[in-house]
Amino acid sequence: MSTPTGPVGSAGSLGVARLASLGVAPAHLGMPAEVVEALGALQAQDYASVLWAVGLRAPGSVRADVETALNAGAIVRTWPMRGTLHLVPGADARWMCTLLNAPVHRAARRRWEQLGLTETDFGTAAEALQAALAEPGTGGRLTRPEVFEVLRRAGVDPVGQRGYHVVSRLAQDGLLCQVAQTGAQQTFALLDDVAAQRTLGREEAMATLAARYVRGHAPTTDRDLAWWTGQNLGWAREALALAGVDPGEVAVPSPTDEPGRLHLLPGFDEYLLGYADRSHAGPPEALDAVVPGRNGIFLPTIVVDGRIVGTWRRLTRARGVSVIPTWLEQPAPAWVSSLAEATTDYVRFVPGGPTSGGAPRT
Repeated sequence: MSTPTGPVGSAGSLGVARLASLGVAPAHLGMPAEVVEALGALQAQDYASVLWAVGLRAPGSVRADVETALNAGAIVRTWPMRGTLHLVPGADARWMCTLLNAPVHRAARRRWEQLGLTETDFGTAAEALQAALAEPGTGGRLTRPEVFEVLRRAGVDPVGQRGYHVVSRLAQDGLLCQVAQTGAQQTFALLDDVAAQRTLGREEAMATLAARYVRGHAPTTDRDLAWWTGQNLGWAREALALAGVDPGEVAVPSPTDEPGRLHLLPGFDEYLLGYADRSHAGPPEALDAVVPGRNGIFLPTIVVDGRIVGTWRRLTRARGVSVIPTWLEQPAPAWVSSLAEATTDYVRFVPGGPTSGGAPRT
């Protein structure tokens, strides 16, 4: 184990160290639930991307393994921070939402007023969905259209963005969570039916989350933690003090990459989204290429030696899945051979590989 203290010498070496902590190189974090706990949370608004984010860090796993963990409640998909979907450990979903969502609610109140949503509406929706999810024949699961129909029948019209704000608020309140999708549909369950919840006091919760973040993202800073949690800098510094960790002095796994080895990271990966300052991953023009038009959509990236050198997309045809790269610079010969190896790992993970026919495009 090496222990970098303070800033690592260059953006590239900082990126390599972070790839190691993030469980990419080496891929060492274990089973899907262990991956999520080790990192604290993984951004998850794009379902297929976050499944691969877990899979690439859990050697030998396939997509079905991650979805099995979701359906078993070992991990859940919810809105714990920044108003954004994340995967979190199932047992920790409620305390994480309670700890982190006050700023989200303060910011959302004006929008709730614009949409005509009141606390009475949220209460009515909660009662209706609890009853609906308890009905025989549902299996304790409802797809997004089914949830919206329950809301409609209860008198809480989900038209426009109202339905989204209702379900995200009820998840933030610790009532609902998402499990594995049903086809292309988000699928909801009652959190308590999916996973028994741990109870942590405020200080223990802050310390637990700060420790997970720092160890899973090192080397990092207090500003990175503040960004990631959606809290202010004072909160982040208090959390680090409670955890007893210095974000610049945390041991990271020794990187195992040979020079030129290539990694296919999903869109919205923690390698970028886990930090306030993303310059470790490349110069501004490379970062701009990952978010074309700065539209908030982060493309899947090709990373070599800690640097983003391209983006990629999945192509599904009758004979199976392939990876189509878009290089941001002239690829070295070693990158091309490494791309073939990385593609093999990805195709093995997803359904619709060479031996199983087509799959929906992600």
